[in-house]
Amino acid sequence: AGDPAGSAVAADDVTFALMVVLDRLSPDERTSLVLHDVFDVPFAEIAALLDRSVDSTRQLASRARTRVRHDPDAPRRVAPPDATTMSRILGAFASGDTDAVAALFADDVTLTSDGGPDRHAARHGIVGPGRVARLLVNLGRRELPSAHDIAIVDVDGAPAIWMDLADGPAVMMFDIDDSGAVRRVWTLLNPDKLRRDPWRPGGRQPHRR
Repeated sequence: AGDPAGSAVAADDVTFALMVVLDRLSPDERTSLVLHDVFDVPFAEIAALLDRSVDSTRQLASRARTRVRHDPDAPRRVAPPDATTMSRILGAFASGDTDAVAALFADDVTLTSDGGPDRHAARHGIVGPGRVARLLVNLGRRELPSAHDIAIVDVDGAPAIWMDLADGPAVMMFDIDDSGAVRRVWTLLNPDKLRRDPWRPGGRQPHRR
C-alpha cells in the first residue's frame, strides 16, 4: 500500500544519495526498480500494477539501473569518514573562512539544495569549490549566530551536520571520497521533510552555541 518508493526509504540499504538519484527517475522507472531490486517483487506483478507488459516493465527497470549507475550522485561504497574529518568540516564552516571551506572540496564538488515554501534554496546545483564555499559561508554567517544546537549526525548513510536554526531545523549532508575531500553537499531545508526532526542526536550532547 502507498508509494513504493516511500516504502523503500525504510530499507536499511537505501542511502540518502540513492534517494536523490531515485527522485530523478520517472514514476514508472522508480516503481519498477524499487519493487523488483529492493523488494524482489516479480516483474509480472509489477507489470499488472503499472498496466504494462512484462517486457516493457523489465526495460523500465533496466533503464533505471543504467541511469542510477551513471548518475554523478550515485552512492559509492567508501569507508565512512572519521569524527576528525567531520569536526574539521564543521570547524571550517563555523569559522566563516571561505578559503578554509573551499580547501575541503574536490575540484568538481557540487551542492544541491532542497527548500520549501518558506525556506529558500538554490534553484540549480552550485558547482566548484569557490562557489560552494561562498554560499556555505554566507549561510553560516546568516544562520549560525542564532542556532540553538549543532551536531554531527548520520543521515541515511551520509555524514551530516544537523542544525537547530531560529526558523527551524536544517541538515547538511556530505559525500566524502577516500582522500577526505568533499565531492557532494546536500542541504535539506524543507520543513515538511524535517518536521519530525528524525536526525536530532539521541543520547548524545550536541555542539551547543
